[in-house]
Amino acid sequence: MPNLTASQLLWLHGLIRATPALSGHDFALLPGHVQVTAPREFSVQLETLFRQVGSEPVGQWPTIVDEYFRRLITAGLDPVLADVPFKDLVGRLLPRLFSADSPVARKSYARPVTPGLVELLAVDNPESVEVLNDSDVDGLGLGVLRGAAMRNLLDRPQSELVKVERAGTWIVRGDDHTAAELLTLPRLVAAVAGEVDLSGGVVVAVPAQTTMVFHVPGDGIDLAVARVAHVAGAVHREIPHPLSPEVFLWRDGDLTPVGI
Repeated sequence: MPNLTASQLLWLHGLIRATPALSGHDFALLPGHVQVTAPREFSVQLETLFRQVGSEPVGQWPTIVDEYFRRLITAGLDPVLADVPFKDLVGRLLPRLFSADSPVARKSYARPVTPGLVELLAVDNPESVEVLNDSDVDGLGLGVLRGAAMRNLLDRPQSELVKVERAGTWIVRGDDHTAAELLTLPRLVAAVAGEVDLSGGVVVAVPAQTTMVFHVPGDGIDLAVARVAHVAGAVHREIPHPLSPEVFLWRDGDLTPVGI
């Protein structure tokens, strides 16, 4: 994000809330993105908008904001999925995690991953992520769509992930689908930390859509939980696209909430 002052950021947020381009849409302005919940559900990332306004006089900002959202909505980034060719749809489909209390998670096809987290299916567009509605899934079939989404997740290169290790606790950052790597956690752990013994499980958190924190607890579960909870709490407060500050123990494919 460009170095916008607090007053500039406040002004920009006001412009986003008032833009005519979003008239008729139900939406929430969240850190780093706008979550639209009706008439269709999708999220709009704001990094590009921040860059655009950061290089222009503030007097031009209302026009820039309106054009930005109007272009995304009218250029097909909020498509009617029935009109999207099937091969194009499945090629852009990915699983996506949401907090179970998120309005977006109120889909009958939402799959509980662990208490507090659900998995939905989303179409990955260049500057937006559109969550499939129940009608989309009913028309195309949940099994087919979820299978395609998981294959796309497994095909994603992990070489671009940013990995930082602190006393055995790994912080993994990537794009806006990084948290979904929780669904294939052993693969991620192997790519980040190498071949390690997972018989004792993995303490893990997904504090933001862009970030995962994990610790393979060779030095004891309690210490690992404390370390992951500390990092996850800080990330959840500070990084855009927050997801959950909760800590879980992965063991043999099961995820169980754990506390300090």
